[in-house]
Amino acid sequence: VDGLKRMHQALTPFRAEPEIMRLAGDIDAALCGRWDSSELKDAFNAPNGQGTPPSGWRRVVISFLQEQLKKLSEPALRAKVAQLIKDAGLVESDDVANLPGRAELLLEVQVDILPSFGLPADQEAVAFVARGSADCRHDPEVKSLADAVNHLLGRSLR
Repeated sequence: VDGLKRMHQALTPFRAEPEIMRLAGDIDAALCGRWDSSELKDAFNAPNGQGTPPSGWRRVVISFLQEQLKKLSEPALRAKVAQLIKDAGLVESDDVANLPGRAELLLEVQVDILPSFGLPADQEAVAFVARGSADCRHDPEVKSLADAVNHLLGRSLR
């Protein structure tokens, strides 16, 4: 685990390179294995959807971000982002956090990958994972992956 932390710290200068972050995620998954998605399903089905996976949220959030990174790296989705930027009359160097269609595209990606996490493909499941992600937002690995996802969605890194 310490080696993985050092690897992610070493990759910090490269967080603007989504392909490097995606490959780092693949290495992480190969070394640590994948968590059991039934944990997440059980937590989702807890009363009021307020459950917590027994192994905690960090691993879930990292895996979820890694999957988003993989999907957003696909040429078809890269083309969609470029088209959204063009349609808005912007250029890729502009900060496009509020780009029309950006949130909908991210939701489309998230809904597409939720079933592989044992969750339904709907906004309720996206909101569930988002609530769980709040505790992890200051984790350096989570932040690097989130930055890489945002970069693929056209947002410049500061």
